[in-house]
Amino acid sequence: MTMQKHSSELNYARSSVYSLQYHLILVTKYRRDVLITDIKTELEELLKSMTEQFSGKIIEINIMPDHVHMLIDASPKHSISSMMKGYKGVSARMLFMHHPEIKEKLCGGHLWQPSYFACTVSERSEDMIREYIRKQKKSKVKGRYKMLKLPKTTEYIRVRRYRLVATNDLTAKFERNIEAKNKIYNYVLKYLEKTYGVKNLKRPYPNNKKAKLFLAKDVLIPKILKDLYGLSKWDGKKVGIHSRALRDEYLVSILTNFGEYRKNLISASKMSKQN
Repeated sequence: MTMQKHSSELNYARSSVYSLQYHLILVTKYRRDVLITDIKTELEELLKSMTEQFSGKIIEINIMPDHVHMLIDASPKHSISSMMKGYKGVSARMLFMHHPEIKEKLCGGHLWQPSYFACTVSERSEDMIREYIRKQKKSKVKGRYKMLKLPKTTEYIRVRRYRLVATNDLTAKFERNIEAKNKIYNYVLKYLEKTYGVKNLKRPYPNNKKAKLFLAKDVLIPKILKDLYGLSKWDGKKVGIHSRALRDEYLVSILTNFGEYRKNLISASKMSKQN
């Protein structure tokens, strides 16, 4: 959706003259399709309001069911990391408060992926980025929503932990990482449902980080490698997740969220028996 028309004029502050435009992407946890109907409308208003609080304005925005694209005119008063933290934190709290049903799709977890995408936009490439954001659409392949390929430009960077990453490498890694996580999440969830779900609520479930890491490393990872990738040992390049620490953290988060979901099932089962 297009906000007010933008011109790349300089902005004048008391002690600075600046022109800062960023293309930002936020992705929902597990790529869940939760940003729809009233939630989508409320999120757009929240993001617009927060951007104004950051002394900026939204030039272009497109909210898809599982990710958000924004082109913003920013102020040097606020860093990208602090803005992204604000966007995610405030929007998650407000949407969970007004739409608690979202948590059911996220197994009670977080609304957003911990990572994000940010890039600088020059006057020359602004029109191209605006057009790119407008053209985001639903992919007909397996009903998933996919981000269109980013234009080839060396201006794209992701700002996270003070690292700048080259465009082409970042784009490929970002998209592949999300695809790998989604693939692994669906596989692990099916395994957990079959092994610890409704029919096996009496089976002991790992209730601390050590036990969850054991299940992740000794059971899930070998199964994932064999069934999904035909591998006998971890290969970050082939899988799409290079960091083993992040891999383990991701699997533990899935186990934790499923554990909370399982507790609800157990409580519901007990109440049903009492009635």
